[in-house]
Amino acid sequence: MQLASLRVQGFRGMEDLLLPLDHVTVLVGENRVGKTTLVDALDYCLRNTRPVGACPFVPADFRRTQGEPPPPIRLTLDFLEAEQGEWAAPAFAGLQGLSWQSDAGPIRQLRLRLTGTWAGGGAPPQAAWEFLDRSDQPQRGWEEGRVAQLRALAPCLVLGRDRWDLPPDQGATNSHPIDPRQRVVGLYRRASQTRGYLSREEVLAGLHAARLIDASEPDARPEAPRHLREMIETPRDLTPLPSDLSEADSLSAPNLALLLLIGALLEARGEAELAREACPVILIEEPEAHLHPILAASLWGTLERVRAQKVITTHSGELLAAAPLRAVRRLTRREEVTRLHRLPRRGLSLDDLRRVGYHVRLQRGASLFARCWLLVEGETEAW
Repeated sequence: MQLASLRVQGFRGMEDLLLPLDHVTVLVGENRVGKTTLVDALDYCLRNTRPVGACPFVPADFRRTQGEPPPPIRLTLDFLEAEQGEWAAPAFAGLQGLSWQSDAGPIRQLRLRLTGTWAGGGAPPQAAWEFLDRSDQPQRGWEEGRVAQLRALAPCLVLGRDRWDLPPDQGATNSHPIDPRQRVVGLYRRASQTRGYLSREEVLAGLHAARLIDASEPDARPEAPRHLREMIETPRDLTPLPSDLSEADSLSAPNLALLLLIGALLEARGEAELAREACPVILIEEPEAHLHPILAASLWGTLERVRAQKVITTHSGELLAAAPLRAVRRLTRREEVTRLHRLPRRGLSLDDLRRVGYHVRLQRGASLFARCWLLVEGETEAW
C-alpha cells in the first residue's frame, strides 16, 4: 500500500492544496509556508495511537472569517496498491470493496476523508470520517472499524523537531539491567542534545544493543507482528557496518546516523506493534536540527534504507542535495495562498539532470532554497 496524495482544505493557513506523495517526499520552503501544517495533517489522519472517535482538531486549526463561522476542515487521503492484487490479501478484507480501479493502471485506489467542523459557543470541534468514491461522494454501508483497519495498515510515526529535544535517559540500576531498546533510545536522546558528539564507548555500546534487538526478534510467522528489522535494514545487513564491533569503522558517520535513526524510530513507535502487512508513513521534521553538518550529510543514505514511505522537511543544503530532485516539493506563499511546485516527471532530460546534479549537488546544495537562479552558459562557470 502506498499513500499517493494528501489534499488539505481549510486547515490553518491552507485554503486548498494537493500534495502528491512518492516513496520519499521532501518538503522545502521558507518559514510559515505550511510545511508543518502538512506534517500535522498527515499525523491527524494516520496516528493510529489516537482513537478513531477522538477529534484531533483544536480551534486554532480553523481558518477564521469575519462575521461567519469558519469553514469545515477537509483532509483527504488517496491510497494505491503497491502492486496489482495486493488488496486481495486477507489483511485488506473489507477495504477492497471500498476501492476502485485507478486511472493509473490496473491497480486499485481508495480515498478516505477526515472532516472537522466548528461547533461554536465554546464547544470542542467535531470530527467525522468518510470513505469516498471516485466522484468524491461519500460511500454508504461500510462497517465500523474500517478506518481503524486502514490506519493500522498505514500508520504514521512522527519524528518531529520536538523529538530531538528529549529528557536525558535515566539509565539502569544494578538490580535492573538496561534493556537494549532502552539503551538505543537513551543514546539517541543524548546524541540529540550533543549534536551527535558521542564517545567511542557509547557508540560501540549502542551498536551492540542494536544487534541484540535484531537477535531478539522472533522468527517470522504469518501471524507475527511486524518488527523493527522489517521496517529498517538492521545493522547486521547494513554495509559497511563491520561485523567486528572493535573496528574503527564502527565510529563512522553513516553508522552513527543509522544508530540515531533506529533510536528515533523506537521512540516514535513506543509500545505499539505494527501489523505485518503495515506500510508505515514516517514523518521526519528537520532531522538536521541538532546534528553536526557531517552527520547530517550522512543522514540521507541512512533514510533511504528505511523500508517505509517517508515525508521529510528540511532546511539543510547537505541533506537536500542528496535527495532526488523529483522527490522535492517546494512550498511558496503569496497573497495568503500556499502553492506547491515540483519538477514534472518529464521536465528535464537525463543530460539536464546530470548538469543540475553537477552544479547543485557537488557545488552548492543550498542553492535549491534560492528564490531564483541566474543561469550562465558553460559547465565550467563558477557559482
